[in-house]
Amino acid sequence: MDAVAPLRDYLFQKQVHDYSEQAQGQDYKRCLDAVIVGEDEVHRSKASLYRPNTKKGDPRIWFRGLKSYVDPDEMLAIVAHGNMLHALNLSNSDFQTRAVSDHTFSSVLSELRPSRKIGETAQELLSKLRNISRRGFIHAECSGSTAIGRTLETALGIPMNSRQDPDYKGIELKTKRTRSGTRHSLFAQVPDWNLSSLKSMREFLDAYGYDRNGFRRLNCTVNALSRNPQGLQLAVEYGPDLLLENGFKDGELDKSVLVWALPSLRKRLVEKHKETFWVSAETRMRNGREEFLFTHVEYTRSPRAYQFSDLLATGLLTVDHEIKAVGKGAKERGPAFKANKAGHKLLFPSPIRFDLA
Repeated sequence: MDAVAPLRDYLFQKQVHDYSEQAQGQDYKRCLDAVIVGEDEVHRSKASLYRPNTKKGDPRIWFRGLKSYVDPDEMLAIVAHGNMLHALNLSNSDFQTRAVSDHTFSSVLSELRPSRKIGETAQELLSKLRNISRRGFIHAECSGSTAIGRTLETALGIPMNSRQDPDYKGIELKTKRTRSGTRHSLFAQVPDWNLSSLKSMREFLDAYGYDRNGFRRLNCTVNALSRNPQGLQLAVEYGPDLLLENGFKDGELDKSVLVWALPSLRKRLVEKHKETFWVSAETRMRNGREEFLFTHVEYTRSPRAYQFSDLLATGLLTVDHEIKAVGKGAKERGPAFKANKAGHKLLFPSPIRFDLA
């Protein structure tokens, strides 16, 4: 069977197998212990994960003896549970009620259902946020779009730095004004300069930026559905999995101006948002200074990274540039990958909401 993108990303997130690191050919095939859930019993098997020498090495998976237990057009679920893979025939109406060897089906099926419980670190962070909320409106630490995040980090005692790791003991913090737009910032990631036709952000700024107030700048949003005023547009390529940012100048296509490897972007998403607190705050102005009242949190974990490519292709995920020339170089905040409300919901299903008041 084809190891399709959702399955590949699932096995990667469960730390079972990474197809992107696997070479082609039988010598690099990997075999894992597996079980096939049949109509009356559980059958021991082996799962083969490999990339053949033919057809560009498209990823494959197969369970030994599967044909004896699954018919054409039936639906199969593959679940990583314990130390093995389970192949479940979802078309079998009885499978949810029976026990499987030394554990019940419910323990396996729990992998398919999001848990509503949160861990000790998340509980600790939630308690701190509630204490901050009880203080009422807090003076902003600075001005501008980053003020809300800086203010919350200061209140939590998190020092300011440019790290890319999650903010609080492995939990990512994302802040948002309740009256602001509906887009959510996911992460920032520079392009792969080895794949891009332009080799630095300064080259990109010189080619597609504009002059304003004596500085060369580029502040814009880029999507895959249409060209923006600067002539920039995203494009998703499958096999190899790449995200391209193409330019259009003088009616000509300037392809692959910036390029990202999609497996790297999916990996970045998973690492950044293993657990995330999306914190919202009311805002007001007092004596010319912004103040924040943190009101509620949405808690998410384990994003559906396999959705990432399709959400980019359909315009639900976008890339923001905020670049300014500094001497011979360029200062940037990004490129920033952002999701609109629909894209965010597809990436992070079943969020758990907590009111802070």
